[in-house]
Amino acid sequence: MSRIFIHFVLLFCWLTAGAQTSDSLRLKLGEAKLQKTSDMKIQLTLFNSEYVSSGQTFFREGAEGNNRGVSAGLVLDKKLGTFEMRINGRNDYSATERSNYLNVYEANVSWRPDADRTVSLGRKLDRWNEWEAAWNQGLFQPRYMTNKLRSEEAGLAGLFLNQSAVPFAFAVGFLPIHIPDLGARFTVENNKFASRNPWFNPPASQFEYRDVIGDIRYSLDKPTLSEGTSHMGGVAKVEANGLKNYFGRLAVAYKPMPQFLLGFPSRNRVLVSANEDFMNVSVAPRVAYHTLISHDSIFQVGSWKMTGSLMREIPDQAASPQDFTAQRVSSAWITSAAASRPLEVEGPFAARLQLGFLKVDGGDEQDTGRFASSRSLFERRYQYKEAYSLGLIKPWRSAFRFPVETQVRLIYDRLQNGGVASISAGFNFTKELRADLEMDFLGLFPGSAEIEDGFLALYRSNDRIGLGLSYVF
Repeated sequence: MSRIFIHFVLLFCWLTAGAQTSDSLRLKLGEAKLQKTSDMKIQLTLFNSEYVSSGQTFFREGAEGNNRGVSAGLVLDKKLGTFEMRINGRNDYSATERSNYLNVYEANVSWRPDADRTVSLGRKLDRWNEWEAAWNQGLFQPRYMTNKLRSEEAGLAGLFLNQSAVPFAFAVGFLPIHIPDLGARFTVENNKFASRNPWFNPPASQFEYRDVIGDIRYSLDKPTLSEGTSHMGGVAKVEANGLKNYFGRLAVAYKPMPQFLLGFPSRNRVLVSANEDFMNVSVAPRVAYHTLISHDSIFQVGSWKMTGSLMREIPDQAASPQDFTAQRVSSAWITSAAASRPLEVEGPFAARLQLGFLKVDGGDEQDTGRFASSRSLFERRYQYKEAYSLGLIKPWRSAFRFPVETQVRLIYDRLQNGGVASISAGFNFTKELRADLEMDFLGLFPGSAEIEDGFLALYRSNDRIGLGLSYVF
């Protein structure tokens, strides 16, 4: 009976995570701002996103300039003695894409034999490092990426043991199945990849080979459910929490990358005829493993909270099939730093300043195969390479009972010579009724860039204004 139960939980985690999110404005139901005290929360949201630069040159052809729809979210925390069940998820229907999307961030059953220990089975969110959620990069945990600028973390799936103690706490996880990053819906139509979502980046539509320029005709060699998920891994961390003004974390993992690596057979693919030249390409995603070693140090110095992080990613260099043109990645050092402090006397309406820095050394490798060149055929894994951020959070008093919550964040990436400006605002009319506004603007600055095919160049015209109206039951 227990074996059947375990298989049911793991299969549930995969099936519920197998759909991707819409581009909608999102509210995570577990946040305190919902102000519900029951063990179940249901939220309905009407959303509308407008891509205000959809008429610009670099807005992808075939993408829609808006996204409208409705979503229903659920958070369930149910306790029965020493057992607890937690579900945190949301289902979106995009009327623009005419598609239904299901996101499950957590779905697990936990057993607490005492106050310090927890054993969990299922999909579980945890904090394995300090920087990757802030910079929208999935290394430890996968993401929902329908909107790549505002991606959402989801938990790992497996069996977990958490031990809370002073001065050291630890957690270990055995991961029997792999759930990858999940992004925009797409299809293959008329031998081309198609998607209405502006955050989908299709492969090149033409090729150049031996002075021949022709069209590429695509198909997708989609892995089966077993091929995509039957990859085991493990993760562990230890945290030092016994000092007054210091917190430290060391985390390690050996598991599949959340991102698939892409490739295609390249032998005998180019066909030259009297009327046309074309290439048949069958894109094949493959799972690759990596080792992660991460350290975080957090200090409290007066009013300043300062964080320093260092991570080493070491991908397995398993060779792709011999006749493939394939994506490759290399080992990387990731350095991150952050600092924040209140700008006013501490209180519920105090403004807070946030500074951030991220540097990625390595991580990119030249493609291998017959059609490889100095410029990769595939999208880069890291969104930012050397980035600086400035943020400000400020709740404003209002004539109503609840404040207006505002946040502004500016990001500049030196190697891409571009940046992002993001603005968010939220207001609760009542405990149940809430309105949210999001604005994102991306762009490149005049002058050359060391990285010309990065995230900011690909999505430079995805400027967006999003509105959402939510009700919590």
